[in-house]
Amino acid sequence: MRPRPTEISPVFLALRGARLVVIACAALVPPPTGAAATGIVVPDLRPLLVAAIDAQDGRATGTLDGPVAEALRHRAVSEAPLLVEVTTLRTYREPGCKRLNVRFEQRAVKLGDAPPADRTAAFQLDYCRNGQPPRSRE
Repeated sequence: MRPRPTEISPVFLALRGARLVVIACAALVPPPTGAAATGIVVPDLRPLLVAAIDAQDGRATGTLDGPVAEALRHRAVSEAPLLVEVTTLRTYREPGCKRLNVRFEQRAVKLGDAPPADRTAAFQLDYCRNGQPPRSRE
């Protein structure tokens, strides 16, 4: 069965081993602006997740432009850049481990017969600098 355009499951390929909680998917948002529009270009989410863990303000932004972004473009969901903003929600006792919020924005997303609209999807995960989830949530 072919995934629906609103599913963000290809993104999870870059997050093997991480605990996920899907928060929202494909909600209408205003056009992408600000920091998310000016970040770095990354092939997968890992560099942004680690950057947010290491950042003094707990934030990292960028544009996803690799296999996941190409898969979305191939499905003709949208040709627009896939903007990503990662923010820290909680710091765990285990060094290099945090609870992160990952938010995607994309313009002109075509869903079924509806006219193209700007969309966002977000999820949270427990993630450590080594790519694994923390051993404890304390």
